[in-house]
Amino acid sequence: MASLLGWKEILRPIRDGYRHLFPSPDTGPTPEERRKQRELDRLKGFTYFDTFDQLESWTEAEFDPLQSANTPLLWRRDLNAEDGIGKANVLLIHDHAGNYHDYESVQGVGVGEAMYACEYLQYVDSFIYFSHKLVCVPPPTWTNALHRNGVEVLGTILIEPQTEGSDRLLQHTKDSESIVFPMAKNLANIAMHFGFDGWLVNIEKPFPKDAWNADIMEMFLCQLRAELGESRRLIWYDALTNSNKVSYQNALNTFNLRFAEACGSFLTNYCWTEGDTESSRQLALSSKLLPRNIFFGIDVWAQNTSSFTHPRVTYPEYGGGGTNTGVAVAKLAELGFSAGIFAPAWSFEHFPSYGRDIERVVWQGAVLPNDLDCSCGDCASRHRPNKEFAIINTAREYPVGSESFFYTDFSRAFGLHGDEAKEFFGDHSMHSQLDAQSILPCPLASKDGDQAIKISYRLENTVYRTHLVIEAKHDSSATPNTGEIPEQRLPLYRLDMPANGSLQLEIYSRNMLPSKSGVVVSFYLKTTDAIHLLSIPAGDGTHPVKTKSGTVLQTPNIRLREIGVHMRGLPAAVEGTIRLLDVLEVRVAPRSVMQISHLYNIDNMRLENRGEAENKHVRLCWDYSDTDSANLRLEGMPYSRITGPFSHFLIHVDGLELGRAYALEHILNQKLVNQITGKTFEVKLTGIGFDGRTLATHNTNLHLQSQALWGIDVIDSGMRLIACRPVKQIFTLLRSRKRSQSLSLNFYYANHRQLHASTAMTSSLKRKAEKVISAPTSKKAKVVIPAYRLTASRQDESGEVVWPARKEQVERARGVIKECAKAQKQTLILPDKDADGLSSGAILHHTLTSLGLSSDLISVYFPPKGSNIHDESTQDAINARSPSYIFVLDQGSRKTPPLVDLPHKCLVIDHHFTDEGGFPEGAEYVTAHDCPPVATSALLTYHICLPLHPDLSDKISWLAALGTHGDLGSSIKWEPPFPDMTATFKQHPKKAINDAVALVNAPRRSAAYNVEDAWDVVISATGPGAIKENEKLHDASFEVRRETERCTHTAPKFSADATIAVLTISSAAQIHPIIATRWSGHLKSNKLEIVMCANEGYLPDKVNFSCRVAKVAQAREGEEKVDIIKKLENIVAEDGDLRARLGGSFARGHKEASGGIVGKQEWEEFKKLMGLGEGARTKTEAAAKKDKPAQKNTLANYFGKSAKVTGA
Repeated sequence: MASLLGWKEILRPIRDGYRHLFPSPDTGPTPEERRKQRELDRLKGFTYFDTFDQLESWTEAEFDPLQSANTPLLWRRDLNAEDGIGKANVLLIHDHAGNYHDYESVQGVGVGEAMYACEYLQYVDSFIYFSHKLVCVPPPTWTNALHRNGVEVLGTILIEPQTEGSDRLLQHTKDSESIVFPMAKNLANIAMHFGFDGWLVNIEKPFPKDAWNADIMEMFLCQLRAELGESRRLIWYDALTNSNKVSYQNALNTFNLRFAEACGSFLTNYCWTEGDTESSRQLALSSKLLPRNIFFGIDVWAQNTSSFTHPRVTYPEYGGGGTNTGVAVAKLAELGFSAGIFAPAWSFEHFPSYGRDIERVVWQGAVLPNDLDCSCGDCASRHRPNKEFAIINTAREYPVGSESFFYTDFSRAFGLHGDEAKEFFGDHSMHSQLDAQSILPCPLASKDGDQAIKISYRLENTVYRTHLVIEAKHDSSATPNTGEIPEQRLPLYRLDMPANGSLQLEIYSRNMLPSKSGVVVSFYLKTTDAIHLLSIPAGDGTHPVKTKSGTVLQTPNIRLREIGVHMRGLPAAVEGTIRLLDVLEVRVAPRSVMQISHLYNIDNMRLENRGEAENKHVRLCWDYSDTDSANLRLEGMPYSRITGPFSHFLIHVDGLELGRAYALEHILNQKLVNQITGKTFEVKLTGIGFDGRTLATHNTNLHLQSQALWGIDVIDSGMRLIACRPVKQIFTLLRSRKRSQSLSLNFYYANHRQLHASTAMTSSLKRKAEKVISAPTSKKAKVVIPAYRLTASRQDESGEVVWPARKEQVERARGVIKECAKAQKQTLILPDKDADGLSSGAILHHTLTSLGLSSDLISVYFPPKGSNIHDESTQDAINARSPSYIFVLDQGSRKTPPLVDLPHKCLVIDHHFTDEGGFPEGAEYVTAHDCPPVATSALLTYHICLPLHPDLSDKISWLAALGTHGDLGSSIKWEPPFPDMTATFKQHPKKAINDAVALVNAPRRSAAYNVEDAWDVVISATGPGAIKENEKLHDASFEVRRETERCTHTAPKFSADATIAVLTISSAAQIHPIIATRWSGHLKSNKLEIVMCANEGYLPDKVNFSCRVAKVAQAREGEEKVDIIKKLENIVAEDGDLRARLGGSFARGHKEASGGIVGKQEWEEFKKLMGLGEGARTKTEAAAKKDKPAQKNTLANYFGKSAKVTGA
């Protein structure tokens, strides 16, 4: 079969509806050969999984830094509704001869000609990388290029007939409340870790009958989608039906609807008809799927001949696909659906050496090359161009850039290098640089008409650069000019950005015209109100000149829509093509960013020997830092989770340019290693920002020892033997000539990754500060609540106020923090998950790094939902990290054995109530609970840390306010003993702080419990404004508000003595504290003391409850002062067995705001002890016994009236 068809014809599993005609491919290489190939592919940056064993065993520790994409997705602006009318979103499913080609490698390889890279990305919405692997991760080169262009990138989950153990995909654990799929979590983590945007789920093999359940499949997809989050996409492919059969429906119908809805997006097979689209539309209108999320497949290969009696078919039935692909796109645009174009690299695969020419035919309707031929035998008639239905005519075009940023240097996926570098690229003059592909100009629109001069552009490659060449062609055969001076505009980029003065435009170009050419060339900016010309300074044609926007981009309520070139005049007596202009770079960025330069350092450059046997190699590695302790993010600019503000790094060795690196390390070419071994050589590293500007440069001399010495010697700059030890990192580092010539032994540390888990701890819920309410003049005096800050403070023997904690505790805490920073050992921070806990954790993190502790040594951990730091699972997680220092922040505390058995130092910073000695054994602690007014944990941490470093104030002051407002409410008065925050609130208004509090608290209250989302935002933000812009937090906030509204109207029941009101709800969201707080201010009764909200749906078989002191009881003092913890403990005091079963998570937190987590059976028993609902029943029974109304104003009941609360 293979010899008859060729493997390319066999290995296309999702091409059409005739999969059953294809045999399963041979197993091919042996497992050992596959393992070796997989290890080699890792060095190219490729990640894939052939088996479920590989997939299940994957962890973040099992990766090479070269395998992750560093470029964040550039968020395009949404198009106006009218811009999308009659246009289709385009999804590319990239299956190019099995994929994972060497030209897609992160290292770059020599090539004889350009290969597929897609130069029409402004017309592409999403891109799926497809290969015949169980799980296929897009190469980082593709992800970087596509993200730079605003295109989301998806991997593939593929189960084929030969796939073994397919039932393991749906393996799960089950309890009475929920089903958990470990594979869903793993797949989501893979997408997030490697930096791509979701999955195509393509299942082309029925599951074993005993393992199949359509409900289970639907739940798996729902969990996978939830784990991916709103910012990522999940697509279901039209193969497996809900009856566990592989049957291509070519439409959305009842056989695939439930799986499509669970994923949120759907890709049909490729053999659809207009009737299929109409039936799909009717079903979509009544389903949860939006038409734009339904992609109808288009098989580009369908235009080829087929040796089977059933030829491949795609819309239109005759001649579809190939050069007629745009016909199907046009039909889908007309119907409001999206297009899924399968195998867009057909032009390169079917037409060797003509790939880019045919790509222009398909996308733009260009003419075919004259000498074109193909294996079909009738190329000219079968693959005729179709200019009327070129893809770009009806594909949706996106504006380039984002709201505040756009940059291009016109780089393409394949570049040229000098002759001196040929030996490193297989003697080729061209090399691959797929991840360097920049945002390219919009395709040239062909203009018909009798014009004397026509202006156009072309991309011209030079050594390590690409220029945009603007040309004009003078046609003397055109109608003679009537005297008017000809003018033409050439659009280059369509944008949608504000022209209100916040942005600055810079264009670097070379004016190639002589001074007396008779032609004036300008750049033009098209805004929503006018067209503005920017003159280009005269040049010598050699050195680039800069054109700036000046005042053009300084008009309120105006948008920039287009950038292009304007030409006026007619070259005198010149025939043919005239070179007008070379454009090198175009940059639009915030003005504030343009004024900043060289904030960063590149340092710790080193050589490291990696790998074993055939994988042994040498890497150049480095780090980066900022120069003035400023936050590394630049507002409005892309920022990488791997390389920070740097887009990439240019590498030169002894003056030879090696190319670009998109990580903090680079594998040196083996031929180069052979040349430099035993020699001293110069390395120059240049860090380039996302806007193309140089952010840092570093020159260093390195010496690579003979390979025979690797693993033995480490030698200093004076070439003296310093150490003999068996290390893997064998190198000699000669420090930069700009630095001292001291020895630096720098060994490799794996990239630090903060370990986040979905978490929940015992909720430490605190009372809010209240406004002082003046006593009204009505008959019944309102409750007056004293201002929080006015609570009587503790004083020492000299009369000095002790606040926010005892001095000796504060000093010990400062000592531990300084000792930790100096020790440079593994450090673990365990902050609570609310605004106060996260803020205190961020304050401590900033302090430790400011004191010199490497961030690579700091990890942050959140226990899973429903767990706390004292649980066995959390202790196992802590032990696995082997920390030498542990900081527990805002968790509440209790007397326990040490958190871990390993040697460590523990510091607890907290403000919750605890009994004397209520801390882990051997821990240092500082607590605010006994030094009123009780400071929040963030404020306490701020007080401890602020004096430790002079540059901390700007970093941590707003965090102290964030945590304090999170716990005490927005009305807190910042007056003594609270610190003076006037300067902080001048820079960060209270409204911004309060808005940020709500957003930061949302993830821990959401059902998904993505606390790490909140932590990532808080630790990276320079102020509350950055928090407000985070979409994930807004999504979580919306969910919490929705759930709160659904449950908040629950009617309360009262305890037998009427002192406790209980509202019972069921929600997966942690909204019980919110509802308890709301009702505590609404319920009014002289007897009422506590409002409790019990949530029976938050954790399986558990009841989570929150308690607040009722507002009517908050002013009570002395013996009447309400202490929730004491009240709850008194209820169960006489039932020792129940108290033991309620456990350590019962009645935790503050005296004024407490809560707990208890079993459902124990909760029912606790309710009986409270006599919940019995008071109302007694009253009803008593009322029924009355035969007639009784006189109320008797002498007996007059003297029996209880006194009313009249306020304090």
